[in-house]
Amino acid sequence: MNKRIICLLLTMVLAFCFLPFSAYAASGECGVNLSWTLDDSGTLTISGSGDMYNFAWHDFPWISQKNKVKKVVVAQGVTSIGDNAFYGCGSISQIIVPNSVSYIGEYAFYKCTKLSSITLPAGITEIGANTFYGCANLASMNIPEGVKQIYEYAFSDCTALRSVALPSTLRTIAKSAFRNCDSLTGISIPDNVSTIGTGVFSGCVSLETAKLPRGLRVLPESLFSGCEGLTAVEMSVEAQEIGKSAFYKCKSLESIRIPASLTKLGNYVVDSCESLTDIYYEGSQTQWESISGVNSSYNKKLKEVTIHYNSANPVDSVTPDPQSSVVGPGSIINQVLHTDIRAYIDGHPIRSFNIEGNTAIVAEDLSLYGFKVVYKNDVRSLYIDEGDKVIHSVYRHTGAGGIVGTKAMDVYYTDIKTYSYGYPISGYNVNGYTVIFIDDLAAFGTCYWDGTNRTISFYRY
Repeated sequence: MNKRIICLLLTMVLAFCFLPFSAYAASGECGVNLSWTLDDSGTLTISGSGDMYNFAWHDFPWISQKNKVKKVVVAQGVTSIGDNAFYGCGSISQIIVPNSVSYIGEYAFYKCTKLSSITLPAGITEIGANTFYGCANLASMNIPEGVKQIYEYAFSDCTALRSVALPSTLRTIAKSAFRNCDSLTGISIPDNVSTIGTGVFSGCVSLETAKLPRGLRVLPESLFSGCEGLTAVEMSVEAQEIGKSAFYKCKSLESIRIPASLTKLGNYVVDSCESLTDIYYEGSQTQWESISGVNSSYNKKLKEVTIHYNSANPVDSVTPDPQSSVVGPGSIINQVLHTDIRAYIDGHPIRSFNIEGNTAIVAEDLSLYGFKVVYKNDVRSLYIDEGDKVIHSVYRHTGAGGIVGTKAMDVYYTDIKTYSYGYPISGYNVNGYTVIFIDDLAAFGTCYWDGTNRTISFYRY
C-alpha cells in the first residue's frame, strides 16, 4: 500500500516538472488592488485598480525576473506607476501605459536601455526625477499637454533621443533634465516656461538650434555647456542674467544676440567658443559696459569678439535703429484676448485674462484674497507670499466682454521681477498692473481645470 502511494506521488511530481512554464508563470501583488503576472513570452501585465506601490531600486516585485521582462502592459484602471518600478530592466523594448495612469514615479524606467518608444498618458502633470535616465534606445518623446514640470535628470543620457515635443503647459525644467542627449538636434521651449535648472542641455553635442522662452529671465549655469554643434539660439527677450559657463565650449556658435534687458553675465559664459566672432547687443555701448561680468577677467573671450550695439542681428547691424530693436519698459510683447474662462481662488471669483491660451491674474489682486503681496521699488521686485488667508473682497463675474479669442488689450514688457514663494516667475505689465499665470501659484496649492464649466480654480494647501 505504501509503495503504491509513493509511486503515485512520484508520478505527480514528474508530471508537474514537464508542465509548460506558462502553467506556473511568476505572479504577485504590486498594489493594494493591483496584481502582476509574467508569462513565458516575457510579457509583464499589471492589472487591477488604483495606485502601484512605490519601491526601492533593489526590491520591486519582479526583480528576480527583470532580465526576462521584454514587454510591459499596464491595464486600464491602474492609476500610477511606482518609483523604481522597472529600474534597470534592460530587456524591455515596449511599454503600454493607459490614460488611467496619472502619475509615473521617480526612476520608473531608469536604464531601460532597449526601450525605443513610449506613449505617455494624457493625465500626467509631471515627469519625475530620473524617470527615463539612461534609456539609450529611446528615439523620440512627445510630452502631453498638462505636464507642468520635468524634474532633474528625467531624460539624461538618452543618447538616441533625436526629438522632443514640449507642451505649452510646461512651467519648469529642472537641472540636467536632457543632459548628454547626444542625438538631440533641436529644441523649442514653450514661452510659458519660467524656470530652467542648471545644465539642462549640457553635453548635447549634436544640438544645433535652440529657442528659449520669451519670458525666461535667468539662463542658468552650464545651460548649453559642451553643445559643440550649436549654431543658433533664439534668446529670451526678457533675459536679465546669463549664468556661468552657459555657452561653454559651444564650438560652432559664430554669433549670438543679447537683449538690452541683461544685467549680469556669469564667468566663462562664452569661454572656448572657438568660432564666436560677433555679439549683437540690443542696447547701447554704455548699457553694455554697465552689465556685471562684462569686464571680468574670467570673460576674456568677450574682448576678442565684435560687439554690435543697438542691433538684434547681422541685418540690423548694417543700418542700426537705436529704438526699434531695444526691448524694454513700454515695449508691446503680447496681447490679452477676451475669454469666457472664469478663475477662482479658494472658491471665490477673481478677474482673469487670456494670454497665449493661459489664464493670467493680477498679482496685486491677490492681497484681497489673503496673500501677502509686497513691492520693493529699490530692487524693482514684487513678492507674493503666504498671508492671513482671509478673503477681504472678491471680484464679480459680469459676463460682459468682447468676442472670445479677439484682442482685449496689449501686454507690455516690464523690468519688475516677480517672485512666488521665493521662486522667480514670469510677470507682465497689463494696464499698469503686474499680471502672472495662475498656475505659477503652485507653491501655495493646486489648480483644477473644469472643461465642462470652463473654470479654473486654485485652492491653497
